[in-house]
Amino acid sequence: MTLIETCEDDFTPCLDSWDQVRKEFYADAPWMLSCTYKNAMDLLQRETSTLAVIARDGERPVCIGSLERIPSSAVMKISELAFLKDEEDAGREVLERLIERAHDLKAATLSVWIPESNERLRALLQERGLEKSMEEGVFHLYLASSATQETPWFTISSLAEGFSIEEFVTANRTAFAEDESRLLEEAEVREWIGQGERFDPELQLVAVHGGDAIGTVLCELSPNSIREDGPSDAWVYGLGVVPAHRRRGVARTLIEELKRRLKKRNILDLYLLSDVEGGARPFYESAGFTMADVYAEYSFSLEPGND
Repeated sequence: MTLIETCEDDFTPCLDSWDQVRKEFYADAPWMLSCTYKNAMDLLQRETSTLAVIARDGERPVCIGSLERIPSSAVMKISELAFLKDEEDAGREVLERLIERAHDLKAATLSVWIPESNERLRALLQERGLEKSMEEGVFHLYLASSATQETPWFTISSLAEGFSIEEFVTANRTAFAEDESRLLEEAEVREWIGQGERFDPELQLVAVHGGDAIGTVLCELSPNSIREDGPSDAWVYGLGVVPAHRRRGVARTLIEELKRRLKKRNILDLYLLSDVEGGARPFYESAGFTMADVYAEYSFSLEPGND
């Protein structure tokens, strides 16, 4: 018999079970373990987390699920839904608990991002009526091989080498002026850098020409892949070049320098999210990345009559 346990104000009872289920569930999509959060504590103690649900077969956890508010929005997000092999029924029951709570909280839409390679989870969501609304490609680059690199016509600096966060953010906002979703805020960058190892200032790179920043790249050391001797992989965010200097090798040089610095730390796997088709995909593939999976958002209307 499956027992359902819910946690709202105190998530401590959920913590041990959480990582245990995730590691088995995402065995075929290891990038999911590194792109989201360091551990259950990191996820469940966010201010936006509202509910955690665990299904148990006796003492054994077989399914986990959690719900998170999207600030200033009528959308709620399933921040986790994972279940062990042959435990789809438990997955269905936990999903229903999450939907019920989202209804109670007057959300208009419920969404969840999942790896498309996980056919069991995709089938369960589609069975309940969630439909795919968006997708991005997960691109992977193995850093063991070395590439020759020409001396660039600009220099590479970093936030550890005297370049200010303000200048870094200004360059980012110039590079992505046409895409508001990718614009950085100075306060959030300061918060990230304050997290220590996850956003090592030496890995937040800036291309500089004539004293001005012309390109940037953010790098996060994967919080959930911490080995005894340090992180094992990393993620790239915000690789951008100001319009006046595009197609001149700036982005490729930033990636090559980032690879060099990561390899010195014995980090050999680099990931990023990009368009499944078109967009920046040709550039990333030319730089050696290959698409490892598709990260897809499934959503479900909670308006009356959609049950």
